[in-house]
Amino acid sequence: MNRIGTAIVALIVLLIVLASTMFVVDQRRYAVVFSLGEIKDVYGQPGLKFKLPPPLQTVLYLDKRIMTIDNPEPERVITAPACVLYGLLSLEKRTSR
Repeated sequence: MNRIGTAIVALIVLLIVLASTMFVVDQRRYAVVFSLGEIKDVYGQPGLKFKLPPPLQTVLYLDKRIMTIDNPEPERVITAPACVLYGLLSLEKRTSR
């Protein structure tokens, strides 16, 4: 009985680790994979993707859709989202799979 219990616990731990290595990219989002704090990959195509377990790699989702910001000051221009989008698109071209 002790071997069966150990095998069941090991199987449950293995399933949890395997489930933590998969993530889904939605068609309306980018998925940015960070490996120890540095950008490893950028995925723009929808589908099931794989990564290393959470202490080694994490995923950040960013929206692809255009977002508008109502600005009370009409002469002020906000350019940060365009720079971020350009950076992601250029990184996606360099690391495309």
